[in-house]
Amino acid sequence: MTVYLRQLTINDANTSFLWRKDKEVFQYTDQMCGNNLTIEDEKHWIENSIKDKYSVFFAIMVDDAYVGNVFLTDINTKIPYYHIYIGEKTLWNKSIGYKSSLLIIDYAFKTLKLKHLYLYVHKKNLYAQKLYNKLGFSYESPYDDVWDRFILNNKSL
Repeated sequence: MTVYLRQLTINDANTSFLWRKDKEVFQYTDQMCGNNLTIEDEKHWIENSIKDKYSVFFAIMVDDAYVGNVFLTDINTKIPYYHIYIGEKTLWNKSIGYKSSLLIIDYAFKTLKLKHLYLYVHKKNLYAQKLYNKLGFSYESPYDDVWDRFILNNKSL
């Protein structure tokens, strides 16, 4: 199974729209999902994401199949954020999140020269917390009753 990243494109909207309509996929995120989401909303989100000069958005690919998204936001600040989701549920628990995260972390630190990455994780999302710990993220603080904040420092600086 080959995992790689490519730029997110507007052509990804039809697939990512279906994932965002799936409440199981988005149960631990704060992103818009569910019945009120339209394909136009998804296309608009992707168009804005592509234009955002302070963020980078990638499609996660497995053997040439689009299976999820991983992205960095606020890369122009001292608090850049890492985000990920695997939309293709048949590939959950197959190390896709881990492999794609290693790729974007490498990009964040070596190409963008970021000093650290932050993320918010839902307190009930134990699988994600396990992944983030495996990647080297450390618990930093609670954000509120629902979310915790983690940090990953660039050890090569």
